[in-house]
Amino acid sequence: MEAIQFIGTTPEALQQMIIDSMRELLRVKEDEVLLTQQEVADFYKVTTQTIIKWQTAGIIKAYGIASERRYKKSELMDNLIQLK
Repeated sequence: MEAIQFIGTTPEALQQMIIDSMRELLRVKEDEVLLTQQEVADFYKVTTQTIIKWQTAGIIKAYGIASERRYKKSELMDNLIQLK
């Protein structure tokens, strides 16, 4: 294992960098939750028919096996755009 030196970094700053990195790692895992069609409709506050239309149009991606469809929460968040 290599030794790493943090020159000019205070212990408090190093602690904050570690905390921020861990929060980012945990957030990524949290967003990989799979949602059902109804949960996605509730999330976007639209009907399940709208979700099906968006899926067919390629606006959102669906994953599944057999007739079950699931949607990645992280991808749903990526679909949101900021309006001016």
